[in-house]
Formats: sequence, structure tokens, C-alpha cells
Amino acid sequence: MNRRKLLTMVPAAAALLSLRSKAAPIPASAATQAGFAISVQCWSLKEFTLFEAIEKSASAGATG
Repeated sequence: MNRRKLLTMVPAAAALLSLRSKAAPIPASAATQAGFAISVQCWSLKEFTLFEAIEKSASAGATG
């Protein structure tokens, strides 16, 4: 196997293996009354320190 084939096969194999991975199901306790699960995105809190971001997330109802 030459280098070009190897450099093509490794990312292709990694992509195929990642398709098989399964995420954990979202617990029912995380859903809103409408059935949506809401999360906090890190970019939204980029202007705050870590501890401020944690406090703001907790005050918005984020757990975990």
C-alpha cells in the first residue's frame, strides 16, 4: 500500500467508524413542557469568566 492510498484510507475509515457511534439518549427530565431539550452553547457565554458562565447557566436552569 502506497502512502497516497494510506492517507486516503485512514480518514475514510475514521469517518465510517464515527458513523457507528451512538449518542446517549436525552433524559425525559431535560425536556421542556413542549418536549424540547434546551442546552447552553459555550459561544453565548464567551464574554464571562468560567465561574460567571456557570452561575448564569445555573440561573437559567441548566443542570449537570
